[in-house]
Amino acid sequence: AIIGMVLYNGSPLSDYTDKTPSFWAREEDNNTVPTLHPSYETDTGNFKLADMEIGKYGLSVTLDDDGNGHNSPNDFSGGTSPVYVKEGESTVEQDLSVSRILHLISPFDNTTIHTSMGDDLNVHGGEELKFEWDPLAEATDYQLSISLYGESPYQQISTVVNHETSNTSYVASLPATDEGQLYQLNLYANNAAGDKVGLLMINY
Repeated sequence: AIIGMVLYNGSPLSDYTDKTPSFWAREEDNNTVPTLHPSYETDTGNFKLADMEIGKYGLSVTLDDDGNGHNSPNDFSGGTSPVYVKEGESTVEQDLSVSRILHLISPFDNTTIHTSMGDDLNVHGGEELKFEWDPLAEATDYQLSISLYGESPYQQISTVVNHETSNTSYVASLPATDEGQLYQLNLYANNAAGDKVGLLMINY
């Protein structure tokens, strides 16, 4: 069994919500997804994943706080890797940390659920583009980066902005992209201890 606590902002997730998170795992050496047998205590944040096979795992935790079935602003999400289950060990102790999903307001609203990658492509004219998001109560600063990508979504050309701020907005000056290129925004929130407490996710 893998046992531990689900943490948010350095405290049990149960301090912030009485709902039960979902757990997901992938065996990283053979890329298989095991059937999990999870249990979770809503008053303490303790969890147990029973009957785990020997292996090297990536574990994910999500909590759909608003109940809409998607990873939306104010929901919780986090991943931990690798977690080893070794022969002869009856229990593996591993806490799992989650972050809260940030609500982006500008240049688009990430409460929108896109049905395919081609939906409503975010095309903007002019070099100045304002990014704005709702504040997160537990955050003291935000890390914003913008990267330029080529035709392939995995072909990163360069990082054009890497900015840390205590504000909840940033105006970027972005030259027009060539045909087939695009910019990708990453946004994270950190608390006073430097722990990640927020991240931006977009639904497709």
